Amino acid sequence: MLNTGAFALMGAVVPDNATEFDRRSAALSTLRGMNTVALYSPFFVGFAVAYTYLPDVPVWQVFSLGGALAAAGLAIALLLFARPLTWEGVRAGLGCLGPVAAPMGGAALLVVLASQVLPVSTLGAVLVVMPMLAAIHLATRPHRIQPVLGETRDAMARLGDDIAIISAAMILGTLAETAPPIRDVAAPWIAAHMPPWAAFGATSGSMVLLAIAGLHPMITGTVMMAALAGSGLAIADLPLMLAMMFGWGMGAMNSISSLSVVTAGQMFRLPPLTLAIGPNLLYALVFGLLTTAVLTALNAWLMG
Repeated sequence: MLNTGAFALMGAVVPDNATEFDRRSAALSTLRGMNTVALYSPFFVGFAVAYTYLPDVPVWQVFSLGGALAAAGLAIALLLFARPLTWEGVRAGLGCLGPVAAPMGGAALLVVLASQVLPVSTLGAVLVVMPMLAAIHLATRPHRIQPVLGETRDAMARLGDDIAIISAAMILGTLAETAPPIRDVAAPWIAAHMPPWAAFGATSGSMVLLAIAGLHPMITGTVMMAALAGSGLAIADLPLMLAMMFGWGMGAMNSISSLSVVTAGQMFRLPPLTLAIGPNLLYALVFGLLTTAVLTALNAWLMG
């Protein structure tokens, strides 16, 4: 739910006298955690855009598969970067989630139930459930109303860049769906030459690589989804959606133009370039190979 707010929380935990190495390690781990959540969180913009193109995917399937992949990704991060890796250390880290596990799990469950029961879309379910829960929370803790309103006002004042990126991505995606180069050239070529397993790797891989070069993954993702959706290739909606959301999260984690990298640099007092180009590239590669293999196998099963 917090998204970039995670950097403020984790940045406050790091002592002021921490070394640059410790601050960078904390920033990189926070980036991994926050952007891995993009695989299943309805509070990421990528989730909303993916559902714009693939509205028929049941939300519980995205939560289930995306959550399982995210758990696998965090396990990969532990194996790659936690030295020494001990059960006591893992248990202590997971114990920190205790105070928020029940509220966050309950909120996610209510969103899933609302999407199944109410005549609304997945995003509509979020818009119904979350304001209601927030109102109940604030009604029982009125002393928090003023600080929350102040933070909300400040956050909304910083939404300009995000709105510009989203608008540009949606416009570009709409144009891509009807543009002759995509409709008459790219889509037929994909159908004739690209095997289904390559579609998932091409989607997420192009989003990550172009994000490293400075192009926001949302732009690449919308073009890829428009091309693949119109190609007639034997690919199911669920794995395609997860490939796009994976590319969004991993691309934003390693892009100098990403709001998450810029914010992490500010919160941990580090140059953003040292976070965009570094160990998280290895994480994206290893995690990407696993994700592509899982989505390919799932697609083969779904398409019979």
